Amino acid sequence: MLLLALRRACWLLPPVLTPRPRAHAHAGFNTPVTYFYPIYFAVLLWHREMRDEHKCAAKYGKYWTEYKQKVPYRIIPYVY
Repeated sequence: MLLLALRRACWLLPPVLTPRPRAHAHAGFNTPVTYFYPIYFAVLLWHREMRDEHKCAAKYGKYWTEYKQKVPYRIIPYVY
């Protein structure tokens, strides 16, 4: 409501408070920055899984081997 009133009377406002149309600040999927977080997160998750695998194998031994046989997928069921 306030914005509508400001738009009608924008000639009364100083230039700092005048509402301006926003430019499109997003680049969508056309830039590699878009893919940085998903790739970073996937690498982080994969590395964490490798570290957990080694630590659990050292700590639990044969019980960890039995668990891996019962639960073959590590992160995504039926994929990996």
